[in-house]
Amino acid sequence: MTSLPLESRVERLEKLFNRHFPDALRSEQRKSVETIQKIVADEFELPSHSVLLSASTKQSLAWPRHVAMFMSYMYSGLGTPEIAKLFNREDHSTISHASKRVRNEQATNKKRAAVVEAIRLRVAEALKI
Repeated sequence: MTSLPLESRVERLEKLFNRHFPDALRSEQRKSVETIQKIVADEFELPSHSVLLSASTKQSLAWPRHVAMFMSYMYSGLGTPEIAKLFNREDHSTISHASKRVRNEQATNKKRAAVVEAIRLRVAEALKI
């Protein structure tokens, strides 16, 4: 039997858990994603967190959306399919792509890394992590 990568095993466990406990998308977790969206929108001076849910591919919205998706994945306790739904996305791989992009930007762009860190601190404080 071959061993699956950790990410695949985690996603399988999330799917199994959500299938057997459909109420697992607890309102607290959903609220944490909304809180993260509001913090990110505020940090990037967007008119509302709802613009992060739009289909716009403008860089001025795509980067903040990626940061919000990354933070949601890191701190909400939800899996990629659930986070994708909360960002009006059909494909959960969008969350993986956003996370990879944020990590790459953090490693190569000091200014963006500082912004992501400032948001992380605000999220940790707001969610009491």
